[in-house]
Amino acid sequence: MATVADFVAIGEGLAGRALANRLSTYGRHNAALLEAGPINTNPWIQLPSGYDKTVPMNWVFDTELDPQRRVRSDERFYVAGYPVMPTLLPGNINPPALIIGEKASENVLADVAGTPERTQNGKR
Repeated sequence: MATVADFVAIGEGLAGRALANRLSTYGRHNAALLEAGPINTNPWIQLPSGYDKTVPMNWVFDTELDPQRRVRSDERFYVAGYPVMPTLLPGNINPPALIIGEKASENVLADVAGTPERTQNGKR
């Protein structure tokens, strides 16, 4: 049985999961969540403080985002998750990632609905 996705979230981190969940919550849209590679069994992945030991801090992606976190060269793409943090926070980085994913879903849904665009702080 084939299903068509209205949205595709790439990356199964906390922000990606929050984004895909929020976009498909009300049943109006379908969201697919994609993750590459096998399950990560590194013990550091279970600890919030182990993030910098498991992920390279520079993915060598160079792009410019607008205030709604859309990629300026192609506004169909949004960036949500750790890459939009200005600095790596000490301690548990999961709550900020969750908030980033939630805010990104608000921006995406506002664009789909044609409502006024939201800014990074959620104000219209």
